[in-house]
Amino acid sequence: MESGRGVDENRHGRRMRWWPAAVVLFLGAAAMGVVWLDPSRSHQQRNLTALATAVFVVPLLLAWWGLLSRAPVRARVAGLGGFVGLAALFFSLFRVSGVSGDLRPIFSWRWHGVAPTQPSASPASQPGAAATSSVMRADFPQFLGPQRDGHIRGVELATDWDRRAPVELWRRPVGAGWSGFVVSGDRAVTLEQDGGEEVVSAWNVNTGERAWSSRSPGRYATTIAGEGPRSTPLIVGGRVYAMGATGTLSCLAMEDGRLLWRASLTELARCGVPEWGFASSPVWVDGNVVVLAGGEKAAWALDGETGKVAWSAGSGGANYGSVHVLDGAGGRILAYFSGRAWVALDPKDGRELWRHPFGAGMPLVAAPVRVTPQRFVLSAGYGVGAEAVEWTAQGPRTAWSSKKLKAKFANPVALDGIVCGLDDGILAAVDAGTGEGLWKEGRWGHGQGLLVGSHYLLMAETGELVLLQPSRRGPGEIAKRKLLDGKAWNPIALAGDRLLVRNDREAVCLRIPLSDASSRKP
Repeated sequence: MESGRGVDENRHGRRMRWWPAAVVLFLGAAAMGVVWLDPSRSHQQRNLTALATAVFVVPLLLAWWGLLSRAPVRARVAGLGGFVGLAALFFSLFRVSGVSGDLRPIFSWRWHGVAPTQPSASPASQPGAAATSSVMRADFPQFLGPQRDGHIRGVELATDWDRRAPVELWRRPVGAGWSGFVVSGDRAVTLEQDGGEEVVSAWNVNTGERAWSSRSPGRYATTIAGEGPRSTPLIVGGRVYAMGATGTLSCLAMEDGRLLWRASLTELARCGVPEWGFASSPVWVDGNVVVLAGGEKAAWALDGETGKVAWSAGSGGANYGSVHVLDGAGGRILAYFSGRAWVALDPKDGRELWRHPFGAGMPLVAAPVRVTPQRFVLSAGYGVGAEAVEWTAQGPRTAWSSKKLKAKFANPVALDGIVCGLDDGILAAVDAGTGEGLWKEGRWGHGQGLLVGSHYLLMAETGELVLLQPSRRGPGEIAKRKLLDGKAWNPIALAGDRLLVRNDREAVCLRIPLSDASSRKP
């Protein structure tokens, strides 16, 4: 009888066959070791290797146990049945709701709903705070701020948050998406997903109430990339320009959201929706709004008044960053990332001026950082690292390259001779002149930040707002405050003393304390 025997011996007296399991586990451990012990590998590569190893090891172990182990039949049936039952129970309770910036799966309860797009009609979180507080007026009209470089100038933050803490003015549900806010006057605008429609919405900065919304059909959603729009709108001359993840570029009246014109990038460029969705935040150049599409032409310039195509240019496809207008020794250019290059176009007609090799075929997202009038630092994740490019009248050349700053989609900043940013989710700094790594500490994930005067405001992927003063010596953490639950990938916006942050569920407006000198400025 089998009941009197252990699992090491079956009823025929044959001992368990362990060596196939040992071989499978050894190969899996070896594959993990090669990647995890290699310092040049990114966290994304390590996590993908772990997933691939599990996909390889688990089925082989199940096959060994069921067919080759020589365990008693009852034990084999019980083991396989138990595994299937536990797996079924787990996936009946949990679903993969997304991934982190390091490509780790995020599990959530299946019965948890999605936050509604329309906000509640409740008053501001701090009654009367928005109406009675003094406001330092300023606009934040485009992605990464007034100069599109992640730097807010002429403002200094108050740093004693124990004495003068940020005040929450309002908190509202928001539709899915990784768009940021832009601000003009008392209006803030962002992009959201609401079911099968992409929504451009305008909010009152002081109260959080919606002023208007404009909808267009379209929905982008994948488990890895998430759901909804991923670009940030542009405000110019009383108009809002916004591009959804499915390629719809809309021009709306800032006052009431009235549609002025709309264009489809998939139709113009004769292309499909990219793997990670359309992610280019519009930029204004000489009366045209310029975005990236891919397809036959990478960059498209549309007349801001009519929406008619002014020019299209570039080749080799487009990546997931945005177009930037740069001035330097070689003149004025439009710069964007192609699949494996940093490309410069003439703003007048889109003529390609030069192409500098960069990247490894993976997404290129982080904006170039100017460190001198002629030098820009490029950075990318997935093990690529950073490269300083000198832009001269003769064209670009590499000044240095480094693996010490691998910005996946967080945008680094430059201050006091250093370039600071999130290196695979850990805050790091390199010397702007040499690329030498200076320090790396503080795991904040793949969030977004702004350089405000001499301080750095970082919205961590975990939903914490962190105030830092980076230097050559270290990150200089000063204060932090938990603001959001869930994953925070969205760019942040600072307009005067109003800080707007959001993720794919909630939007929050804070009155951020400014130094006394900044608060007195008109």
